[in-house]
Amino acid sequence: MKIAVTVLLLAPCLASSVFAQNATPAAARSGKALAPSFSCAKASSDAEKAICRRADLAQADVAVAKAYQKVRSALDPKSAPFLVEDQKGYLATLDVSVTPGDNPEKDLLGRMTDRARFLKKIKVPAPDGLAGEWGNVTGGFQIEAAGDGFHVDFNTVQPERGNWVCDGKGNGRVTDGALTITIDGDPSTLKIIREGPTLKVEAIAPPGQSAWTPEYCGHNGSVEGHYFFLKR
Repeated sequence: MKIAVTVLLLAPCLASSVFAQNATPAAARSGKALAPSFSCAKASSDAEKAICRRADLAQADVAVAKAYQKVRSALDPKSAPFLVEDQKGYLATLDVSVTPGDNPEKDLLGRMTDRARFLKKIKVPAPDGLAGEWGNVTGGFQIEAAGDGFHVDFNTVQPERGNWVCDGKGNGRVTDGALTITIDGDPSTLKIIREGPTLKVEAIAPPGQSAWTPEYCGHNGSVEGHYFFLKR
């Protein structure tokens, strides 16, 4: 099963910083016109200004902020920083959606809606084992039991502009607590382990190759990082 990844799935929430996603604005709590999760008086980017102009964008921003905070508060102190970094990566893509186009604010709304949907799919605590769907801001992994080992499909994209794509599959077994995957058509391997509720992926270069780029990725592409278990 392939994991479909689009730039819309990967892109922005909103805020001057990730910390602005931590609380519901006072205006929303008081029943006044819904405000976004950050101060519009401090809005500086094109995306922030767009969200401050439109109630539907402000509402979508608050939905992302609530979903983010719910997952972050459920994670243990060691795992929460991985979500913080993932959210920062998402926020970094924000202004991509309001560059000149047919309907940039519609694009922004779609990105925010997709981000809220993604955050709501994260399951904490994650079930035991490696099998399942795992994702982060770049894309994700689908891991399925296969005989006495596992089959893996993966697909990741550079979050901001899709400058690179990683797409591949392979098979492997668990040895000493780590799943080592041999990638189809590539001499390298992937090392996959569980770290609490997250999946840690590390790319291992072929023996004797220090300067190496995996053939399953575009220039500077990578699948390395921490991924979160996603509910179906």
